[in-house]
Amino acid sequence: MSNIRTKLLRPVSGKRYWLLLGCLVVFFAVIYFGQALRVIAPWDPSDMIIQGRSLAQGHGFQYYDANNERIGPYFNSTGFVIHAPGDPQPYNVFPPGLGLIVAAWYKLGVTLDQVYLIAPLCGVLGLLGIAYVGYALNGCIASLAAVLLLGVSQTYVQYATSIWSDGPSVSLLLIGLAVYYRAFQTKRPVWAALSGLLLGLFILLRYANIVYVLLILGHAAVFSQGRERWTLIGWLLPGIMAGSGYLLFYQWQSYGGPFTNAYQAWGKPFWDSGPLFSLSYLIFKTPAPWNDYTLNFILEAFWLEMRLWVLVCLASLLINRHSSLKLLVALILLVTILIYGTSMFTTRRLPSERYLLPALGAAYLLTADVVSRLWYHAKWPSLRLGLGAAVLITSLAGLLQQLPALYDEYTGITQYVSSVKEMSQSLPVNSVVLAYGGSSTFILYGDVSALNYRRLEAADHGERIRKVTQAVQDLLSRGQSVYLFKDEEVWFNLIYPELEQSFILKAVSAPLPLFEVTQQQDGHSTYRVAHINRR
Repeated sequence: MSNIRTKLLRPVSGKRYWLLLGCLVVFFAVIYFGQALRVIAPWDPSDMIIQGRSLAQGHGFQYYDANNERIGPYFNSTGFVIHAPGDPQPYNVFPPGLGLIVAAWYKLGVTLDQVYLIAPLCGVLGLLGIAYVGYALNGCIASLAAVLLLGVSQTYVQYATSIWSDGPSVSLLLIGLAVYYRAFQTKRPVWAALSGLLLGLFILLRYANIVYVLLILGHAAVFSQGRERWTLIGWLLPGIMAGSGYLLFYQWQSYGGPFTNAYQAWGKPFWDSGPLFSLSYLIFKTPAPWNDYTLNFILEAFWLEMRLWVLVCLASLLINRHSSLKLLVALILLVTILIYGTSMFTTRRLPSERYLLPALGAAYLLTADVVSRLWYHAKWPSLRLGLGAAVLITSLAGLLQQLPALYDEYTGITQYVSSVKEMSQSLPVNSVVLAYGGSSTFILYGDVSALNYRRLEAADHGERIRKVTQAVQDLLSRGQSVYLFKDEEVWFNLIYPELEQSFILKAVSAPLPLFEVTQQQDGHSTYRVAHINRR
């Protein structure tokens, strides 16, 4: 037993370090690729994939639907609601970063069924990034601990197995930070230029990412010396400016002005009741419809993610405070909480825990720093063995507890997408589906035109109904089949009775609630009970 323990606790360096790191990365790669959601989830992910596919097909960043030119700008996915001046085709409300990645993925010959691989691939690359930053903080043990702690993190696992922009975003942050610090250490322009390119792409994924890039530039300006400072910044800036410049061009092309983002251009339907970001949200509730305490949510989600590791993370701030890298990591943690603690969209009603990903990467780096110092300063091998076992057991226990819930969630999404595909295949050619949240899935997997009745630009509900009614009449007069999909209970309950006054709504036998919309023959409305025969 003593001999085994001695072998286990030999110094971790050189080949032994690379072997352990390789085993960890392979282990997580198997988890991420094996558990990955193989279809695209509704809402934001689908919108970004549609954007990338449109770009790869030569339509640009617009969502193209011929019905928008013939009938009106109503036919689009949930996130395509912005229109450039004089352009009938809508643009996405999200930055173009993931769309560009998806378009490049398509150009490599990847099909829609393989796009999901972007998520686990980025998840593995993010672990390689944090491995280097952890090593730079305090050697091999800090590197391995950072990989282990982040790799089993509930939020990280979720976005390393399901494609959203947040997974590639945090991965680019970690890789960009690693390459930047390599440039900072070696003073070699090639590393600085590569870091700049990575950070430039990073900016295109989320608007708030510019703040992290400014922190890195600030670190270069403060902690570099003399001529080396300007060499480092000079090679960083071209890539960063290319990303920033492209974002400004995209906003000008999409929303009519280089400094006008999607939310400013849209301004509807609810954030006219309050600003998107406000320091008041740190203390008071956000306006309707969320009506939530954003800072409370951030801190609660942070605690639920890290538990007692929070105390270890805070202890790290008291150790080795002269480290400029540790200061940069700590600022990333603080800034993340401040940014998203002041955002109207940080709420329990949305998947807002994903905003914590940069903070979690930073927090686990600080935690790994303390773990490594305890390891190196332990006087007895038993203490090292106990510390390693504690990190390993608590981490893997959390992962094993999470995977069944993740499997159930992904099974539900997969069944939903399968049902939409089945229904779409049975619809007549050139059919149009009226839907809200389901519009993105019908477009992506059903390859049908979807009228997003919820996102119509209208002064009130009455105007919205008039626009929908007119659009349906135009479609039916052209001989196109129209269906109403029940996906969002509240909005469906608002639109169903109104449409029933002008059309016949007939329940269709389908896996999901679907109604055929037809013209009334006698001019009188007919009430039909919506019983769906599920297979």
